[in-house]
Amino acid sequence: MLVLNDNHTIVSARMLIGNKLITLAEKPQGDSGKIRCHFYEQQFGKYKIVLRLDWEDRDENGNPTLDSDIYTDGKKFNVGKKQWHHTRKSLESGQWVYKWKPEVHKFRNLSIEITFKLQTTNQLSISGRSRIIPAENNVKISKEDMERQRKILEELKK
Repeated sequence: MLVLNDNHTIVSARMLIGNKLITLAEKPQGDSGKIRCHFYEQQFGKYKIVLRLDWEDRDENGNPTLDSDIYTDGKKFNVGKKQWHHTRKSLESGQWVYKWKPEVHKFRNLSIEITFKLQTTNQLSISGRSRIIPAENNVKISKEDMERQRKILEELKK
C-alpha cells in the first residue's frame, strides 16, 4: 500500500492498455523503504522501458507524474531524456490518459507508444465523534434539538 497522507492510502494501482488491465508493482524507494511509486516494465527488442508513477511529484489535480527510463544492454539511456522523462496526464478523445511516446532520433527504427488509463483503489480514513443520549421516559426532543443534532452530524461528515 502506498500512503499519501495520514488519511489517504492507495491500496492498488492498475493501468488499462486497450482491454488489458495490468496491476502495477510497488517498490520501496531509497534508504527510507517508503513506497512512493508504482512501476510497469516492458521490453521492446533490445530496449527495456520502465514507467514509474511518482506519487510524490503530483500535479495541481493530485495526479502523479509518469517518469520513464530506457535501458539498452542493461545501461540507462539518457540521450534527449528531457523530452521524454516526465509525462503528465492529458485529455484525449474525452478521456484522461497518460501517453508516453519518446521522440529520440536513435529510436527512428523503433516506434514506441504506450497510452493508458490509470485506475486506483483508494482507502480514506475519517474520524468522527458521536454523543449518545439515553432517552428518558415520556421525554420528547424538540424540533430545535433535532435540527441542532443534524447540523452537528453534518459538520462531523466534513
